[in-house]
Amino acid sequence: MTTPADIIAHYRAKLAFETDPSDVYAAQKAGESFVLVDTRSAEAWAQGRAKGAIHLPTREIADRAAAEIPAGTPVVVYCWSPGCNGGDKAAAVLRQNFARALGTSPTAYRARFTCRPDEPIRLPDRELALA
Repeated sequence: MTTPADIIAHYRAKLAFETDPSDVYAAQKAGESFVLVDTRSAEAWAQGRAKGAIHLPTREIADRAAAEIPAGTPVVVYCWSPGCNGGDKAAAVLRQNFARALGTSPTAYRARFTCRPDEPIRLPDRELALA
């Protein structure tokens, strides 16, 4: 049987490795030092990305991370959504460099935070232009 203490321990452990767009934005505004990594494809990157992010597609992280992310620097990774495991895969590859995973997308930033689009994000039922 799961106890309340088990539940609390589970979520505390989970939060040690995860963050959300609001916390990332607050950390950026506070000047905290970390690297924000967009792990999506080049096509997704071109549609829009979180301000300050670098582009390291998951399949390229093993080859590029050491050259592009200073050792010991906290890293926040993101992909399209909580249902996308690209950020988790990136975290597994980064290992010692990894600090927190962000399971969301630049679309989560569009209403409150600055995104950098090359073109509007196209969703199946509508088109959202990022300002």
